[in-house]
Amino acid sequence: MKTISLEQSRWRILQVWLAGSIGILLFAITICLTRDVRDPQDWTSILGWVLPHLIPTASLILSVIGANAMNPHPDPTMVKLVYHRLVLMVLTAYLVAVVTTFLLEALVPFDLIQTMSIANLWLGPFQGIVSGVLSVLFFTK
Repeated sequence: MKTISLEQSRWRILQVWLAGSIGILLFAITICLTRDVRDPQDWTSILGWVLPHLIPTASLILSVIGANAMNPHPDPTMVKLVYHRLVLMVLTAYLVAVVTTFLLEALVPFDLIQTMSIANLWLGPFQGIVSGVLSVLFFTK
């Protein structure tokens, strides 16, 4: 069975998460700008909704990678490539689900703020799944 080093797996996951998170954040800001959102409460609602879906996972990933940066010895642990790919698929699916929330507004009879609130019903548990699959790779030692 093919494997990938734990360190390499972590770095690839970091790249996917940061690229996706920055993209989503820029998308959320673009939504605010193109919808001519002038009310600061709407900006607060939109960004206040999106950041908690992205920052905790980014913090977890960055803190573990940062802590391992202080280790002078490379970690020889190997991860099965199939599990690494599974983690990347779950992360990507979650990021797509967050973006889809913005796109759903055009298809549902609610405004964006209501749609985001309803989306928490599935994004919260989904974020738990993301944390679960990540914990195996980020808390193995």
